[in-house]
Amino acid sequence: MHTANVKMQHGKFGLKESDPIKWRQYLLGVWHRHQEKPEVAALYQSKLLIAQTQLRDWTQTHPEWQLPVVFDS
Repeated sequence: MHTANVKMQHGKFGLKESDPIKWRQYLLGVWHRHQEKPEVAALYQSKLLIAQTQLRDWTQTHPEWQLPVVFDS
């Protein structure tokens, strides 16, 4: 996250050692809030983002198919 210029709370870094589960939740929350930034998206892709990319590629390869698609979180 540091290389992507995402600001993180310095007080949370202690969670890495004291409470790894909360540290992971904090990191996922920060990632979720900044996932649209290309630098952050390059670090980690959720299953939803992978599916969106695959669907976009498939529809470009097969423009003759007009299938409805819904993403539900």
